[in-house]
Amino acid sequence: IIEPSQYFYIPNAFTPDGDGRNDVFRPVLADPELAVGSWQLAIFDRWGGLVFETADISLSWDGTKNGEPCPEGAYVYQITFNVEGIPGVEGEQTIVGTVVIVR
Repeated sequence: IIEPSQYFYIPNAFTPDGDGRNDVFRPVLADPELAVGSWQLAIFDRWGGLVFETADISLSWDGTKNGEPCPEGAYVYQITFNVEGIPGVEGEQTIVGTVVIVR
């Protein structure tokens, strides 16, 4: 059995300070050959408010909400996706975890 989180490298923290290093949160496919059929990334604040959402796997979160920097702290991510071409792995899968903004 393959856990859904094994399909991605997912950072647990990032530093959106504009220095060009770790400025965005973006899960990366563990295997570049893996075919992802659908993709949804949502980021929530500690109160459950939606901060960021995308259906484009190439987009990343820059630590802002409506163009304003989000406060330092923990945020919840939810990734919902389908993997194609792997026998025995079918249907929608979801990964939920925490990412921390460090400023």
